Amino acid sequence: MKILHNRHVLRHGYLPALLSALLSACGGGGGGAQVPPTVGGQVQGFRPNTTLSLGINGFVENFSSQSYSVPLNFKFSQSFNSGDSYSVTVERHPQGQICAVTSRATGYIQSSDVTGVQVECHDTLLNDTGISRAADGSLLLPDAGDGRDAQASRLTKVGAGVLGFDFTKICSSGDVVFSDSCPITPAFPQNVWSCTRDNVTGLVWSRDSHASDASAPALLCGKTGWRRPTTHELLSIVHAGKPSGTAIDTDYFSAQPSVFLATDSYVDGTAGKVWGVDFGNLGAASGITPAAAAAASARVRWITGTAMLNDPSPAVQSYQRTPIGTDFVLVDTRRELMWLIPQNPALKTWDDAVASVAGINSVQPGGYGDWRLPDRNELDSLVLRSAKNPALDAGFYGDNATTFSQSFWTGSPYVVDSRLAWGIDFSYGDISPYTKSTSARVIYVRARVFNTP
Repeated sequence: MKILHNRHVLRHGYLPALLSALLSACGGGGGGAQVPPTVGGQVQGFRPNTTLSLGINGFVENFSSQSYSVPLNFKFSQSFNSGDSYSVTVERHPQGQICAVTSRATGYIQSSDVTGVQVECHDTLLNDTGISRAADGSLLLPDAGDGRDAQASRLTKVGAGVLGFDFTKICSSGDVVFSDSCPITPAFPQNVWSCTRDNVTGLVWSRDSHASDASAPALLCGKTGWRRPTTHELLSIVHAGKPSGTAIDTDYFSAQPSVFLATDSYVDGTAGKVWGVDFGNLGAASGITPAAAAAASARVRWITGTAMLNDPSPAVQSYQRTPIGTDFVLVDTRRELMWLIPQNPALKTWDDAVASVAGINSVQPGGYGDWRLPDRNELDSLVLRSAKNPALDAGFYGDNATTFSQSFWTGSPYVVDSRLAWGIDFSYGDISPYTKSTSARVIYVRARVFNTP
């Protein structure tokens, strides 16, 4: 048998496959067909009893897990030839999670199996902001580049909603609204959509808002424990990406004309001012006196459920603090976030703050290269509104209270005016749009379980 030398085969790495074929044709090779190589790896942090869809070279396979704590070993059923290239992608995230391929997402097949693909998943307790695209279709970066909104087309939702929001309509009876209707029963002869469940936070809201001096219902939609929301909870349903109208997904909440909604919290813990969220100004949060609230016809939207988004209590909040030179990294295990905190956060304009991210990632503080500016919901998660100057847990700012009693930038643009972006004043916890040329301080965040330089 004659074997030809082929420079193209040698140059592109196909020699092992060619030799295998020739040996087989000549009756050599040690007997038995050679098993073609495959691609696989591990998934970390995969929520049990959910499905993760991974793609490889245009093929999609579904995988499921039974345990958070034990990594899932997976292998694609597709086989390859030595020398083939491969590319692994996340095609659909598990319910309530976002996953990323963090190691060996692409490569070339050699003569043996590829087993080192790493996929990492984390829970998404925080809703995204709704900030996505400008009127001309361009992405509103950096906010729109990360989080549930950026992954909306690949999310597995329990219900539905715009972008990363995931809502389910609930009937007065407690049944889920099906085909836009509620079952009529003797107990509920006029059963209608009355509540909305947020499938990300697990909280249930009244569909309508009510007069701010009204009493909470004892029973609604089959649930008890109705109350006023905290500021964090009310901010979680703000759709800050709407260019007009009430800043909420009006397919799942009524859009009533009174747009300032009050919370259960008072500024500085006194009855002088109540915290509220202005749904007519894309979710700005501030304190307002009772008289001003009455003059503005402020209202309240009732809520029930476990208060997962309440102000973190220093007694229960588990911050893990690690020095990095003169700065430090702080891990929030509750929300799966990691914060990079300069000892003295620099003052920057918003454009300079956005540009500074590349320089931070070039040196990979803590060994990570995917730091970014926090969106407005992420930065708000740090606010402790029962405190002031700063409105932060002391475990966060350490001994530097004065520096942190100031305004900090988010990565969230203000969608109705390109000259503005959202900032948070940690003196008390106000959220408002700032002119981008203003100087405010900067800290950085990343998803705790990812490592994507």
